[in-house]
Amino acid sequence: MPDKLSQDPQNHKPHKRSAERDTDTLTSLHERRVSRVRTRVLLILIVIMSAILALPLAVEPNKAGRAIDDLEKLTAPAKLPASERSSLSDFKELAAETSIKAEDLPEKDTYSDTPSPLQTATPEPADEKATPYPTHDEAAKLLTDPALNQLTQALTSTGITPLLAKQLAPLVVAQSKKSKLDPFLAAAIIMTESSFNPTARSNQGKIGLMQISPSRENEILKLSGIKTGPKTELEQPEYNLELGLWYIGFLLHFYNGNLDDALAAYHLGIKPYASIKSAGEALPQPTVRYLESIKKYYQAWQAAPPPHTPDVVTGASPATTPADQKHDASFIQHWLQPVVLPDAEKAVLAQLVLSQSRKHDLDAALVCAVIMSESSFIPQVVSSTGRIGLLQLDPNHAEKLAADFSLPWQGTEQLKDPSYNLTLGLTHLKRMLDKYPNDQELALLSFNLGEDSAGRIKRGEIPMPQLTARYLQNIRNYHLQWSSSAETSAVTTGPDT
Repeated sequence: MPDKLSQDPQNHKPHKRSAERDTDTLTSLHERRVSRVRTRVLLILIVIMSAILALPLAVEPNKAGRAIDDLEKLTAPAKLPASERSSLSDFKELAAETSIKAEDLPEKDTYSDTPSPLQTATPEPADEKATPYPTHDEAAKLLTDPALNQLTQALTSTGITPLLAKQLAPLVVAQSKKSKLDPFLAAAIIMTESSFNPTARSNQGKIGLMQISPSRENEILKLSGIKTGPKTELEQPEYNLELGLWYIGFLLHFYNGNLDDALAAYHLGIKPYASIKSAGEALPQPTVRYLESIKKYYQAWQAAPPPHTPDVVTGASPATTPADQKHDASFIQHWLQPVVLPDAEKAVLAQLVLSQSRKHDLDAALVCAVIMSESSFIPQVVSSTGRIGLLQLDPNHAEKLAADFSLPWQGTEQLKDPSYNLTLGLTHLKRMLDKYPNDQELALLSFNLGEDSAGRIKRGEIPMPQLTARYLQNIRNYHLQWSSSAETSAVTTGPDT
């Protein structure tokens, strides 16, 4: 009987329900305990993180505040125009950008707003209604600086087309005055950076006249407060000049007027240059050549006398011409003022060109125009195609010419001798001009490309290469400019007595 009762299913139901209730209770207790543990762990982590974040504020509140200020400055767009921002603020922002310690910056009472010796021009007053940068017409209206014609003359004498020089020179002078820079220094930097090509692009991604990279553009905009329009691009001359020349002026102030430091920092970047200086290392050779090029252009253009040709902007003729300007070697040397060579070497070249021109019965102004277009008067220059010297003679062709003219031939290196190069080249040029007396363009094409190619171009069988077209245009511009200046000098000074 007991066995039957124990095996009866109905007798087991109450025990099963009790076991289920016990299991549910245990599970519920376990979940509540796990939840409480998780909550405590999270609270502990929150407390620890709060303590870690609050520690710097408690230990160095001033430093943390400066870090926050610097972060806000670097991330927020500049709202004030450059004229309303203090120089000390500029220095602090640059310090934040380049990791220079704030304590190394000058205090406000020791900082001087006096321009450096290189900064001679007076800045233009700010115009609230002005566009972000001046247009060509606005820049021309701003100009009362007598350096405009001298700078335009210098640019055209260095191979810049007269039209481009006329467009860019007013902008350079206007932006230089705005940034309190010598316009000839600004022009020398531009010439070294981009050869006055507004759309120049380097392999490193630098763009425009002042070769500014997009990252440097952003840095300058943060520091200067320069306003940008909806379509401002680094290829635009006005915008590029405004950024680059402002930055040059800023670096001159930053390095207390030291031109070498400012230019090296512009070329290398402030942090790389600071590393080189702190390590006592020599400047890289590209930077050394960069500084030398700027100084040569700057000294040549700054020392060049004002031009004695009609005003490039107004067309007005000059009132007087110095009496010592004559159509002789000294006058040719005046044409060579912008050439980057020592004065003594330019004097020798001027005398040599004059004597060779007379020997071959050629117009000295035309000869100088051809030489400037071929080699910029650099006697030992070698082109990428292997042409050599003042008149850029091809060695193989030069050897044939020497045989034709019964001149000695001692090899390719002889073409780097200015006297021999001119003798051989001008003999060939004279022969082409005599052969085509009524077509100077054909004669110059034959000199530059060879008679066969020149003839095919003139007959329309092949198009004229763009480089050749610019070559001819440069010769025309130089010849017209220098012939006019020679005639002006002859009229003003009168015949020799």
